[in-house]
Amino acid sequence: FQVAAPERPRQRHESLPPAVPPAPGRRMLTLLKALLLPPGNLLLVGLAGLVLRGRFPRLGLGLAAVALGGLYALSTPLVGDFSLSLLEAPHVDPLGRSGGEAIVVLGGGTFGSAPEYGTDVVNALTLVRLRYAAKLQRASGKPLLASGGSVRGDTLPESQQMRAVLGEMQVPVRWTEERSVDTFSNALESHRILAPLGITTVYLVTHAWHMPRARLAFEHAGFSVI
Repeated sequence: FQVAAPERPRQRHESLPPAVPPAPGRRMLTLLKALLLPPGNLLLVGLAGLVLRGRFPRLGLGLAAVALGGLYALSTPLVGDFSLSLLEAPHVDPLGRSGGEAIVVLGGGTFGSAPEYGTDVVNALTLVRLRYAAKLQRASGKPLLASGGSVRGDTLPESQQMRAVLGEMQVPVRWTEERSVDTFSNALESHRILAPLGITTVYLVTHAWHMPRARLAFEHAGFSVI
């Protein structure tokens, strides 16, 4: 996490135009990720086993068994929790490090047209991130940017929904980034807002298992991350 404060006064809340549709290349990347990561890769292994079963019965059945066993293992809490723990670094209080200029909290998903609220609302993952972002903002006083667009294009940008929830917590949101559709564009679009203000060191708020990928994306975009 690292935060940067603006160099000149800004209005209380600033936003950018709505998200643009993802490019065809990004759609292809999303498809490839779905196929190469679990459970997509295990489904491909199982399909290969079924195709090869007629000509190579033992190999085909072996591949199918591996795929089925892998899908079952990944569906159990024990394996799922252990796999996530491999991505999680020990918690370190970000305020123990100096230099943070702003807080960037990443959206984690949304419920479209939630009937009990009559509008789109953030999901449980995003609520967890927002609660910590609120704690961090109260403790540090740093300006906060909510990052998240409309991934499917049929809901309010996540950052607008996040701003509404943070408003209920009486936590001010200085900027909303409304164009991103994934972690990589979270970083690029956040940098487009903050870099002109001289903000390059940020406290990044997301889940521990998501932090390694988010940190890489934000550092690649030009941020220093606390």
